This record gives sequence, C-alpha cells and structure tokens, in this order.
Amino acid sequence: MGDGDRIGRYQLWEEIGRGPSTVVRRATAPGAPPIAAKLLRPDLARSPRVRDLLTRIGGTLHHLPHPGIARMHDLVVESDRLALIVDFVDGPSLRDYLAGEGGTLPLGDSAVVVAQVADALAAVHARGLMHLDLKPENVLLVGGAYPLRVKVSDFGMAALPDVFCAGVYAAPELSAGGPPTVAADVFSLGVLLAEMTADSESGQVRDLVRDCLAVHPWERPSAAEFADRVRVLVPAEEALAGTGWVRSGFMRSGLVRTGLARTGLVGTGLARTGLVGTGLAGTGLVRAGTARRRSGWAAGLAGAMAVAVTVGVLARLDYGGPQDQQAAEPPSVTAGFGPRPSLNPESGRSVERSVERENLAGAAPSRGTYAAHLAGGNGTLSLAVRDGRAVGYLCDGAQMEAWLKGTVTGAQVSLSGRDGAAITGTLERRTVTGTVTHGTRAVEFALPLVSAPSGLYRAAARLRDAEVKGGWIVLPDGSQVGVLTTDGVPGPAPSLDTGARSAVLGADTVPAVPVDTATGTGF
Repeated sequence: MGDGDRIGRYQLWEEIGRGPSTVVRRATAPGAPPIAAKLLRPDLARSPRVRDLLTRIGGTLHHLPHPGIARMHDLVVESDRLALIVDFVDGPSLRDYLAGEGGTLPLGDSAVVVAQVADALAAVHARGLMHLDLKPENVLLVGGAYPLRVKVSDFGMAALPDVFCAGVYAAPELSAGGPPTVAADVFSLGVLLAEMTADSESGQVRDLVRDCLAVHPWERPSAAEFADRVRVLVPAEEALAGTGWVRSGFMRSGLVRTGLARTGLVGTGLARTGLVGTGLAGTGLVRAGTARRRSGWAAGLAGAMAVAVTVGVLARLDYGGPQDQQAAEPPSVTAGFGPRPSLNPESGRSVERSVERENLAGAAPSRGTYAAHLAGGNGTLSLAVRDGRAVGYLCDGAQMEAWLKGTVTGAQVSLSGRDGAAITGTLERRTVTGTVTHGTRAVEFALPLVSAPSGLYRAAARLRDAEVKGGWIVLPDGSQVGVLTTDGVPGPAPSLDTGARSAVLGADTVPAVPVDTATGTGF
C-alpha cells in the first residue's frame, strides 16, 4: 500500500473498511476533498453489467449533492479493477455508535438520525433509485458533530450479483423473492427506529414502526412521510440544542404510554398472528453487552417481524414465498405506497385493504409501468397505470408518436389519443396485453412490467423561441426510443440522461419528466 498503489489519478492509502463486495481505502487526489475508494471484487469489476449499473447509479448520485448522502465523485476502471470514489466520512458507523451507547439512543437523538436517513432515501427515491441494503453499517456519522449528522452510503451495492443477503433489516417481500420497491427501504427504516428506540414507550413511535413493518409494501408510508412523522417526536429547537427528547420535554409531551393494554398493540393484526411476545433472541436486534431492558412493544414488533422473515411465517400473513408469487404479489410493484386509504370506522382497518385481502389472488395491480418493442417493427409502446388512470406512449424513434390517456376499470384498460389512436387491453400481475391502434394499423402487444429508471419520460419546453415536446421509452436493457418535435417538426429524440433527467439538443438542454406512478407526475 505504498506510494505506487494508485488507480487513475487517485493515490490509495490504508484500508478503512471491508464488505462482501468491496474493500474500502482512504484515497487522495490533487484538489479533491477527503475521499475514499471502494474497490470492487475482481469478478464484479470485470462484469460489463456491473460496470453499467454502477455508472448509472453514480451518475444519479453525482448530480444529487444531498447532505445526507455519501456522494459518489468518480468511477475509475482499469483493466480488471473498478473503484468508486466517494465521500470520506471521518466518523463511526451507526452500528459502532450504538454499540458504544449500550444499543439504543434517547428518542431525540434517534429522531434526528432517522429523519436524516429518511430525507436521503426520499431524495434518491424521487430519482428512481433504491438502497435495498439499509442497515446501521451503511449509515455513517460525521465525526464530532452534535446534533448527530449522518451520511447514507452503499447505494446500489445490494443490486450487485451475489451481494444481497436477507436479514433482519430486509423487507419480507425481498426475502420471499418478490420485486424490490422503494417500500423495502421504508421497512428497513422501521427496523432502525425500533432498534434505536427500544427503551421508549412512545405511542407515536410504536405506531410509526408498526406502519413501516407492514407485511404488504403498499401499506407502508413513503420515506418523505416517515421523515415528517418522525420529526414531530421532538421539537426542532430541542434536538438542535443537543438535549434530546428524553432529556428535556419528554414528560411534558404527553406521549408516554405504559403497559401493553394501553399501547394499542392488543387487537392489531400482529397480536392475532401469535407472533407478539416472541422476543428478540437471535434476531440480531439485541447486541452483546446491551444492559438496557427492551420495552414490550419494541420486542413484540421487532420479534414478530424477525420471526416472520426468518422462519417463513409470511405465508400465514398473506404474503407467500417464491412459489406463491403469482397469487400473492402485491398490487403495487413500482411504488408500494400512495394516499392513505379510507378506514372502516368500526374496525379501524382500510376498506380497500380488506377487499385486497379477500381478492388478492385475482386483483390487478393498481400501479405499474410496462414497456416493450412491438412485433413486426411497429414501434415501441409504454403504458403507465396509477389508481384507475393510464397514460400510454407509442413511437417509432423517428417521426411517428402518439400520446394516449384513459382509465383502468377492474383489469380492463382503455385509452384514446389523437387521430383515432387507441389502446384496449387486460392488466395482469406482471404484464398488460391487448391491441394498440394507430392510423390504419392494429397491433397486438404484451408489455412486461419494468422498474425505474426504465419507463416513460416526456418533455415540454420552450428553447430559443422554439417549442419542443415529445417523449422517451427507456427499456430494461438500457436502450431508448423517443421522438422530439421542434416547432411542429418531429425527429429522433437525443439520448436521455435518466439520472439528470435531461437530454442535449444542439446547444440546448431539454428537461425530461418521468411519468411517475408513485407521485402522479405526468398523469
């Protein structure tokens, strides 16, 4: 590890960390801020798919200078070596910090930490990325900062081959072989909050953890909603003063709850599963040397979640393993959350969720994006569905394009556009099939489900007094098809940077907006 140990323009120094896919070393370069180099295993570094994946993730993170994210500055490839150049955070991981504090933190400090993590996740979720391996080891604390400041690291590492490992922080749908969504990150947030606040008797914490640990992804809050809810746990001025909620204002808050009967946990779905009270033994949430007594609600929730993940109880909770995927896959496969559904005033449960549980096997997904080339060179088609509404885009990548809008009733899709363009079809679990009509042609299609950054993007801008509008369809293999019309003249769309959400047209930059099934943008 001497002066000659370099990659690109970066000098590599001592090892500062190691994981299943990387060795992390401190690095320096002229004019660069404090940085670290994550060196991938040689077998991963040689993979073109891994290189492409990390290039796309790095492009997104580089253009997202969020204070809660360990930023990726560069990606260097030399022969069979690949290094991710990222922020160097001179501080402990949350895992090490918790170990030094006896396993938990005061609620005020916990709220400050998880709110920052949730903000970072919300920012990357808005760009179409997921973490999928959120755990205390990947939350880094800035050395010497109080109130605590965090940077979330290792975005995208879980997507590498043979790297993801199911564990107590992994959402049940991932452990069961289901599709990854941003809701999986929210599940991990809930486990973090439960672990950090296991001494707390706060009813609001208990409710938030329970919502995050919902078995079905679409029942969990978004990362942004999580951040909003956790901030009310402690007044901002107290957190910034470094007092922590437990140390100042805890007894005045009126949020203290005592006893299982008053927590609201009895009578919930968790209580009826028979998993409450199983405890934390063997789940990884109790660490050696932790002397503090875990409160009943935290032990029940975390123990129930861990047992469900590790011993296959998920089948009893309406979410099967891989063999049951066809019958038990959640209706939301791209976002996993949305507006909170209406509640039955007697049971307190969602009316819509009750229907979903009764008809889960036959229900069509309420949200999703689908895309594929059409047979016979008849163009490329994408369809985005959100809560009964649908947007479609058909184009040939040269001159022909058509935007369509419509509805989804049950599993039936019906859209229409200008000049008689129409789509009729049937929505299934992971595909939508039907017929698209444009001009004199009627073409049958079968579109598979795709996930971000694949999907549908549109543009509408005025550049140098010229009106530019059009769209792109991005497919899972990274290929793109699109048409841009400039002052009424259509032509092939330039390459779209999905991370920056823009394309270069001549001397101008054209902004692009995804048709987003999570937020409703573009609908």
